[in-house]
Amino acid sequence: MNRFITLFLGMTMMAGEIHAEEDKITVRGLSQKLELTGWKTSWPVKGETIPPLQPLPGGAMVAMVKLPDGARDLVRWSKEGKELARVPLEIEGEIHASHLFDNRLILASDTEVIEVDVATLRRCRARNLSVSRNGYTMSRVGPDGLWVVDEKSLYHFLLDGSPPQVLALPLDRNRKGNLCPKDMPSAPCYLAENTRMYVSQRGDLLIIEMFQEQYPYKGSPGRYDQVFPSTATVLDAAGKVVAQKPLSTVKEKWQWFWTEGSRGGNPVGTPSDIGVVRTRHETKWMPASEPLDAHGNDFLFTSGSDEGTDESTVRSMNRKLETNWKVSFRNFAHFITSADWARPLLIHDERCYLFVSIGDSGRKQKDLVVYGIDGIQQERFRTHFKRPRFAIGQSTEGDWLLIAY
Repeated sequence: MNRFITLFLGMTMMAGEIHAEEDKITVRGLSQKLELTGWKTSWPVKGETIPPLQPLPGGAMVAMVKLPDGARDLVRWSKEGKELARVPLEIEGEIHASHLFDNRLILASDTEVIEVDVATLRRCRARNLSVSRNGYTMSRVGPDGLWVVDEKSLYHFLLDGSPPQVLALPLDRNRKGNLCPKDMPSAPCYLAENTRMYVSQRGDLLIIEMFQEQYPYKGSPGRYDQVFPSTATVLDAAGKVVAQKPLSTVKEKWQWFWTEGSRGGNPVGTPSDIGVVRTRHETKWMPASEPLDAHGNDFLFTSGSDEGTDESTVRSMNRKLETNWKVSFRNFAHFITSADWARPLLIHDERCYLFVSIGDSGRKQKDLVVYGIDGIQQERFRTHFKRPRFAIGQSTEGDWLLIAY
């Protein structure tokens, strides 16, 4: 019996150590030359850090912390881990969206959206929400309030308390045809596949609408081509369309001398259906096909290299969806971007292994492998890739702050 008690206590202590190890913040210094400075600090969090952690100009950071009793605090730390301020989080319900806009942190739950002054952590403006979460698919905060998408509409709840702006979906007014039935389509039709949203520092909303179109083709009852056209739309804070462009389109092609199946029992395998030519459909992707993030007043997109090599290409596009610059570098599977107030732009690959820094004009300043960051990959394996989460800040001296939490 004593042996089992000892084993139980040992497992409990080990679980406690793992939990304590996970609830910490580690910050490492990285120079503009993408060389580790050797500066590193780590501190335990008195509770569980709720992402996203927001880096602040100068090196400080702010995050929500869930306490053991279920209460939540807003906490601001220095880059060295000194707790600068801690206040109870005054908002009902789970947080679904948060972001930093200058010196204001905007947070939203199911029931309200609030504005917090990050210098004092004092709650400023707030408003209640009047949208049902039934069919509610996504929300994003902006400097003026909260954008919410449900199955049929896009809402903008402004912090000034005015009635919400409501826009009918899809925003792509060129979307033609009928919604697809639950069973096999007998004619071309479409479904709303998914929606993604990003908000710039000036308050513009980039919304990506992707559709699934289904095209039955000749000779194969019950079978159809699936294609995925998508549209990028930029709206200003008033809900006015600033720009709209396709990210992917439907391409028609001819399939010559087609055959389908074969007649059973015939050793020669005579096709059951045969023809000279039929129309098929496939997805054609545009050069900037995958939205990545908002950065300052612009938006970042990623795609494969134009030359078809094993590279990634990142494009910066303005609010009119015009390309500011594009940079290609070694292939990244994942992208962690620096805070959108930091300069230049820094990207790493979620392993803190591959790095690239890009200036405002799109000049690639550095692109290299950084060695010597130990512990990150081990923690990722140990936590089934749930931790650490990442953020990239910048000190007053200009060094990057690689934050893992």
